Amino acid sequence: MKLQVVMILGLLFTGNVQAQMNNNQHHQNQQRIQNQNHRAEQHRQGYMNSQQQMQQPPQPTGYWETTWGAIAPSPVGGVVGAAVGAKSKKEAERLALKDCEAKGGGRARLESPITTSVA
Repeated sequence: MKLQVVMILGLLFTGNVQAQMNNNQHHQNQQRIQNQNHRAEQHRQGYMNSQQQMQQPPQPTGYWETTWGAIAPSPVGGVVGAAVGAKSKKEAERLALKDCEAKGGGRARLESPITTSVA
């Protein structure tokens, strides 16, 4: 009879110890998951902060350069002279007239000069 009581108590104690161990493992696993989630959230926030800092508007590089162009059509033969990228209005007009003459046009007249700005 004593042996049976001791065995029953031993089984109860062993079951209680096993349950306590399972409970401790459960809490450890929960804590590990919470720590992983916390680290993941910190990484996510750090990434988002770095993305916000990187999304600045583009800054201009170089400088703007104004250039001139001109068109000089010939009234005879449909020849058109053109010039682009000249440094001045007079230079653009001269180059357009010269281009028209080189193509066989005569008595070319200048159209409105064209100005452009490029970077």
